[in-house]
Amino acid sequence: MKDRTRESADQTPGKNLLEWTVFAVSCLLLLAILIVLTVEAATWRDSPAKLATKLGIPDIKNSILLLPVEVSNDGDRVAAEVQIEIVRRSGGGEQRALFTVDFVPRHGTRRGQVSFPAEDGQPGDLKVGSVGYREP
Repeated sequence: MKDRTRESADQTPGKNLLEWTVFAVSCLLLLAILIVLTVEAATWRDSPAKLATKLGIPDIKNSILLLPVEVSNDGDRVAAEVQIEIVRRSGGGEQRALFTVDFVPRHGTRRGQVSFPAEDGQPGDLKVGSVGYREP
């Protein structure tokens, strides 16, 4: 007499095409992740934060000048507590605005906005006064 449990175990089907496809795709994704991580580790330079600021297009609404500001970090280190001073010269006077960005990641960008009173209805001469940051 034959053992039925052994017979049924011998007749289990192998992996079907879908299982092999999922296995192959998973292996390729894992390999791709390992390659990306290896390339990132090999090209790591560990340069300090390199901050650059860019002023956007000024907009005047209800005698308030709204000015978008963009801060980019092209370095390999994080910049924390980034302080940016914006200077506006208009009508012989000078106005200053200071704002802080908590965190600018490496190769990242953060955006903010400053506002000035604009009774004359003109944006005036706008420039970035100073930029400072702390390394975490």
